[in-house]
Amino acid sequence: MKPNKQVIINEITPHIAAGNGRGNVMAIIAPKWQISDRTFSRYWKIAITQHQQLQGLASMAADAIYIAAKEGAAKELVMSKAERLHILSKIARGEDHPVTVLIIERIKAISELNKMEGDYAPAKVAQTDKDGNNISPVIRIIQVGGNEYPILENE
Repeated sequence: MKPNKQVIINEITPHIAAGNGRGNVMAIIAPKWQISDRTFSRYWKIAITQHQQLQGLASMAADAIYIAAKEGAAKELVMSKAERLHILSKIARGEDHPVTVLIIERIKAISELNKMEGDYAPAKVAQTDKDGNNISPVIRIIQVGGNEYPILENE
């Protein structure tokens, strides 16, 4: 009965992972499965390729876990908008009674966080007609004689 190629490769792979050299592994595997040196060499190359692929996948998985952990830790350190609103509301109601300087510093810090997140960004309001279409602004030029000449911005 002919041995299964993948079974032999699977038996070679742990030796590669352990750092064993080709000669040492061949001395164990070739007699056990009764395969030639040439066949062992082919299986050895395949086992190395499969091992490298598994190492690459393991490395990518470890990187993804590391990045996710760092992102989670960063999110835990930053107060959410709801948390900031809760603290400010407590201060405004007089429920938070630490030292006044600490309150002022907390308010300054929250204000800075709001600015960084764009919470103070003005609402954009477009000038529109009754149908919701944009209206170009009109610039009026009045001459000394009193004549008025409206000029649309896009002219």
